[in-house]
Amino acid sequence: MTTQTKMKIGYDSITKLYTFLNGDFLYNGKSTKDPLRANTYNTLITTSEKPITIEKSTSIKKLIGYQNEKDNTIISQDEYDNLLEGINKEWNDDENEWEFGNIEDEIKYNIICKSYTPKYEYETQLTQIEFEIIEYPASQYDEIIPLYSLDAKNIFETKCTFTPNLFKTFREICEREYGIEAKNIENATHSGIRYIKINNEYIQGMDDFNMRYNKSIIDSYDGCIERMDTLKKDLNNILSFHFAKKSQKILDTTTLGGFLTELDSIRNTIYKLEIKTKSYGDYQNACGKINKLINLIIEKN
Repeated sequence: MTTQTKMKIGYDSITKLYTFLNGDFLYNGKSTKDPLRANTYNTLITTSEKPITIEKSTSIKKLIGYQNEKDNTIISQDEYDNLLEGINKEWNDDENEWEFGNIEDEIKYNIICKSYTPKYEYETQLTQIEFEIIEYPASQYDEIIPLYSLDAKNIFETKCTFTPNLFKTFREICEREYGIEAKNIENATHSGIRYIKINNEYIQGMDDFNMRYNKSIIDSYDGCIERMDTLKKDLNNILSFHFAKKSQKILDTTTLGGFLTELDSIRNTIYKLEIKTKSYGDYQNACGKINKLINLIIEKN
């Protein structure tokens, strides 16, 4: 396996970000491996830290001797070679095995091989990587990842993947637009954000939204940004409608409750009035209208 000795690093002069294809390097002395991800090899890394030194760590297997299976003593390569001295053998490339001059040599060789096991140790070797910095605009968004093409003139000439993080976006909009803290948001881990709740209340419209946006797309960089912006706009509209309905419900309850109380008070006041005979018809008509209005409001709500 050939050890990598050269690489390209993209630099975005606008965002001041550097990007490169990860090869499990030591970037300015720090590992580029992500302990939270199983495999980050050949993925794009983006950082604001200017590269000073890049090194490749290679583990080299080194033979240190042969261990005796009976007493666990270790002998050197020279001592092991001395044990095999005098054995008449020749390697057969066609059969991929040793050929011996006689049966005694073969038996002696097999006994030695079974009695001693090769012992190895691993040494870490650091190789300096030469790097070339090229002008290459980097993605400013975690959800938009360029399909590796540092040979392209810039990010706008290569395709990108947009993989939305719906739960993260949901929390960001809730906090930024509506002041909702993360602790007040609950979400099932198996269904995207279809069953997400705020203050123990489900959000109407999340099922269709989840089906529409819970998948990756491949598009140009601008196309991915447009998709991301549309997603955020649609999600904000759903949340805006949810909170508007909630506010209207509270408003209707408080306003109508006070209005009914006032109507009931007026009705009771009218009932206590001493009405002259000639005005009794107007009295009954007024009481009827108030009762009808109260019953209508109660039925509608």
